[in-house]
Amino acid sequence: MKKISKSNSEKFNKQVRELIKKYRAIENESYKMYQYQLQTKYGILNVSVHDDQSFIYSIFTRFDEPEKAKEKFSCNPHSGKYNFHCGDFETNINSFESFLKQVI
Repeated sequence: MKKISKSNSEKFNKQVRELIKKYRAIENESYKMYQYQLQTKYGILNVSVHDDQSFIYSIFTRFDEPEKAKEKFSCNPHSGKYNFHCGDFETNINSFESFLKQVI
């Protein structure tokens, strides 16, 4: 499996940041691991993307109130984590945006 190039990783992360800002994300001061947060129907959703080069594109999310989110999504019922990992740039962005449309 081929490692994602630095330029593609940066392009992916930029597109994710633009997408979450479109949905009114604010910078997150509560969690250092998550750079952004969004207000959703299921409570606060924390979001993070990393500039690390990897073999897959990743978006990390975590609901602050997993008890609300677990009824609708298969997030971790204890931590509220609900992550997106995919080897295809566009598929991951599209899946994440579809998810955002459901929670906002």
